[in-house]
Amino acid sequence: MNNFEEVRENEAVIVLMHAEAVLMKRIRDMKDGKPKYAASERMQELRSALKLVKAYDDGASIGELSGQEY
Repeated sequence: MNNFEEVRENEAVIVLMHAEAVLMKRIRDMKDGKPKYAASERMQELRSALKLVKAYDDGASIGELSGQEY
């Protein structure tokens, strides 16, 4: 992996972490109801994406990430 690819992967983690922090702040300020529940679902999607990117950065294969080992 060259330096440029490493920076781009770290950038993805940084962007996802920032999006998670912003969404978490918004969720805290919301009242209970459908919009808050929808935002919570979006938060789970962001966290799953973050875990996926971090696992890939740690060297997991595509098969391991998708749950299918080849």
